[in-house]
Amino acid sequence: MHHVRRWGGPVVGLLVVLAAVAGTWLAAGPGGRSLGGLMDDNVLTSAVNGVEIGAIATVLVFLRPGHRVGWLLLYAGAANSVTILGEGWALASYHVDLPGRVLMAWLGSWAWVTTLILGGTALPAIYPSGRPAGAAAPAGSRQSVSRLGS
Repeated sequence: MHHVRRWGGPVVGLLVVLAAVAGTWLAAGPGGRSLGGLMDDNVLTSAVNGVEIGAIATVLVFLRPGHRVGWLLLYAGAANSVTILGEGWALASYHVDLPGRVLMAWLGSWAWVTTLILGGTALPAIYPSGRPAGAAAPAGSRQSVSRLGS
């Protein structure tokens, strides 16, 4: 069980980073977006967030597998990676025969929203120790943390 906790996070983190890279490739390659188009469509922001947050979180969950901050950041990286993968898939599907355009476009439009909610509620409540801050936590964050588990 210790090996799963130790290596599960880095494996997920690698998949998060690869999804962001794949989504960027789909948008820029088969999707035909220029650098300006990638910036204008906010694709580049999601790609950078997916790679950088995913990579940092991967290191955190490897070094401290039980620390909630690392796992919450890994989720944030994953949500951004799903966003760019969905956007890239949808853009590429206009030029290449790919199934699921509507579903992937929907994921590309909405997956990142959950990181705003968790980043503004749960993360401040558990940063930096990974444990709920108690009465000093921002309003609404204690309920979010209680849903994260113990």
